[in-house]
Amino acid sequence: MVEVDKSWFEENREYYLNLPEFVRFQDFSGVDFEDLLDGDRDSVVRAQQSLAGQSVILHEIRKEHAGYGMPFILYTHDLSFGDHLPWHNEELDRIIFAEDLSDSLRRRHIALSHALLPAQVRGLYRQFGDRISILNLGSGVGLDIINTLFQAREGVEKVFNLDVNQVALDCGRRLAASLVSENLLPADVVEYRRQSLMRCREQGHLAIMVGVICGLKDDAALTVLRRVHAMLHDGGRLVITSSNEKMRSHSPLSSFLIQHIGSSSDPFCSWGLNYRSREGMQELLEKAGFRDVCLYDDHHYPGRDTLPDSLAWGVDSLPSRFLGHAHSGLPLALPPDEVRDRREGYNWLAVAEKSAG
Repeated sequence: MVEVDKSWFEENREYYLNLPEFVRFQDFSGVDFEDLLDGDRDSVVRAQQSLAGQSVILHEIRKEHAGYGMPFILYTHDLSFGDHLPWHNEELDRIIFAEDLSDSLRRRHIALSHALLPAQVRGLYRQFGDRISILNLGSGVGLDIINTLFQAREGVEKVFNLDVNQVALDCGRRLAASLVSENLLPADVVEYRRQSLMRCREQGHLAIMVGVICGLKDDAALTVLRRVHAMLHDGGRLVITSSNEKMRSHSPLSSFLIQHIGSSSDPFCSWGLNYRSREGMQELLEKAGFRDVCLYDDHHYPGRDTLPDSLAWGVDSLPSRFLGHAHSGLPLALPPDEVRDRREGYNWLAVAEKSAG
């Protein structure tokens, strides 16, 4: 994992602690952020446990730094997918849902599910003249590709969802089986495997990596990307996401919470993110052997203008409906229109090709 850079906060500590959103969060939670910053381990643990005991999202972050739970909850705005908390303070989760850094993960899911991935499947189907195989590496539940199949399933022969998180895989299998039973997905197309992407021996026409390299330094990310490059057929493509450098400067409260919530085993082990620049992301992909790199973000991507507002600013209620959860299908919290219009994309969405020959 990357070494966490907290200098952005430490250099302007009093400024950030006095921002209205920081003060409001402390008031609602009853937790003084100074306790999170204390050098005493017991004080830090008590503050972290208090926050994680009130917020499903923060509890998921503290429980499993590399898990699927927190992004999945943000895609769906369904807190039922997290652990039950006897002291749950829903207002804290509403605040986090409305934060731009959190909402960028929901937007990333919409962009992949309803624009970028369907377009790539159709394009590769035409290019190869036959149905394609897809490697969804670090898939989690596989919700992006399930949504894609609703729009472009005629072009897909097989989807391999690979992850090491058994809970995520079990959830994905249950969701896929439910959709197959309702004749909404074809049988035997979507497969789930508990396997590291580095042990994958399948070949594919399209590889998908959502958030996998966010916590890797460039040298480790390059090793992974070269392995993925070898998995693709000539002319195949990679769709990949990674956090960009705008996160910390534009969403300080979310960045602060992620970096100071710790983990259950180590309160000083923060969630590391590698905030890559546009140039850095492109160079990384090209060093791995990819060409024709196209870089977008979760707020600006091909097809965004064709999405209705109900989709672009909505949530994915599909898993809730088919896994037995009660969900209105409406976002639990989103900011006003004037705030949304000023938002930035915090995740790079890149499409890159493996050159033929």
